[in-house]
Amino acid sequence: KGEWLSGSLDRPMNLAWGSAPPGFRESRFTLKLARFQLAEWQALLGSNAPAGMLRADLMVSSERDGRLLKYDLKAMASQLSAAVGTSRFRDGTFEFSGNGSITDFNVFALSQSAFAIRQGNTQLTAGSAVVDWQVKAESGGVQVSAEGELPPLLGLFPVAGVQSEAGRFKASVQANQSPSRSSANVSLNLDGFLGRIQQSRLADYRSTIKLSATRIADVVSIPSFTLSAGSGTAPGGTIDASGKWDTSKQNGEFDYHIASLNQSALDPWLAPLL
Repeated sequence: KGEWLSGSLDRPMNLAWGSAPPGFRESRFTLKLARFQLAEWQALLGSNAPAGMLRADLMVSSERDGRLLKYDLKAMASQLSAAVGTSRFRDGTFEFSGNGSITDFNVFALSQSAFAIRQGNTQLTAGSAVVDWQVKAESGGVQVSAEGELPPLLGLFPVAGVQSEAGRFKASVQANQSPSRSSANVSLNLDGFLGRIQQSRLADYRSTIKLSATRIADVVSIPSFTLSAGSGTAPGGTIDASGKWDTSKQNGEFDYHIASLNQSALDPWLAPLL
């Protein structure tokens, strides 16, 4: 079966949680995972564990007398097969690459990363992520974006009442957390949708949702919410809203504004009622 895990260290590495004696040279640790077959570990992973082959390359360097660790990871899972709800994911591939740093074992950062999921020659989704977290301050943030084709995704993860023959989505989430405040910005875009949602038939339909929200203590504020939709190239109008809600008092206020909403957005939804 051959060797599937190997590692090397070019010189002694210092890892500093607190104050560390100076004088340690920069060192580098590498770890390589090669042709790791998940099926051979089914007894440990369980009968429902996915099957496939894993490969990974990890490099960690120690700088500043061990106070700064930098890492670089490349990983791929191929020939994946797994049960996903009532569907079966076969001939799948997952790829990930990313790098970042750990400072004083307090500040953890994923500076940049990219991922992709394919089934056979069809790409299901691809995206990127950035993460930072400060342990002592209990604060940080995450930013994730992804896009993909809807028909293969809905074939793998069916949604009741939704059928897609064509269409593409893009989504992004940016969230920040601290002891006194949390916030999030969400964007979801649907483009070129052809198919059915319940009884409505949509052709070349597009829609965009954007949401911005914050929470301070018991008050959730929504500075902006925007929904736009339409068919083809014709604009269908927008719905804008804003407001706030006090979760402890169970009250709040919201304002909304509808602009130029027309048949380009509404016809597919009203047609089954006529």
